[in-house]
Amino acid sequence: YRGENGYTPHPRPRAAYAAIISELDRHVGRVRTALEQAGILDDTLIVFTSDNGTTHGPFAKKDAKQTTNTFGIGGVDATFFNSVAGLRGLKGSVYEGGLRVPLIVRWPKEVKAGTVNETPSYFADWYPTLCAASGVAIPKGLDGQNLWSVIKGTPLTEPRLPMIWVYPEYGGQVAVRMGNLKIVRRNLLSKVPGNWEVYAISNDPYETQDIAAENAPAIAMARQILRAQTQPNALFPLEWDK
Repeated sequence: YRGENGYTPHPRPRAAYAAIISELDRHVGRVRTALEQAGILDDTLIVFTSDNGTTHGPFAKKDAKQTTNTFGIGGVDATFFNSVAGLRGLKGSVYEGGLRVPLIVRWPKEVKAGTVNETPSYFADWYPTLCAASGVAIPKGLDGQNLWSVIKGTPLTEPRLPMIWVYPEYGGQVAVRMGNLKIVRRNLLSKVPGNWEVYAISNDPYETQDIAAENAPAIAMARQILRAQTQPNALFPLEWDK
């Protein structure tokens, strides 16, 4: 931190952040070593991931796409570290920079080492997926989808369920991912909410080309999904369809 927003300043915030990442690596190694010493390493499913993209900071006004930031409330110089590799948005954003996170899975008896899988997923998928991995019956009515077979290397045999994000924070935002398309609406808490935006993520992961004009059916479907999957909430009011 450099002292913004009431935080105690740090004399070398970049070095401190790099040291924290190194410390995280060491702690992951300690957990792995402990499992190995206990003789249960290869019988343990290890998942390494994160809950959101790089911490946001104050953006330059000229940077309307939120691709850079200075030292902010998280103390991360995302530009210096190239934290989101050019993706749009940071923590709290429904753009890819706020949603894409690392995901590493290790379980030698079930998951082949060195494989890469590009099936889209999000945090809601972990509950049913971990139930399947542990042999526990998957409760009905969950938001996520069981992707355990995908992690083990078998292609998904059923359609990928829509992925839904509803953020009453950061000005109010919603997003729905359906196949290759992501439908976004932002600034919902303002007097003039933003327009619906549509991006073809596989072809445009940096979300530079809004193709909403030619995707009215996708917007209509996203609105239908949001109506079915959300309900009014007094604690987090958000009128996404106004």
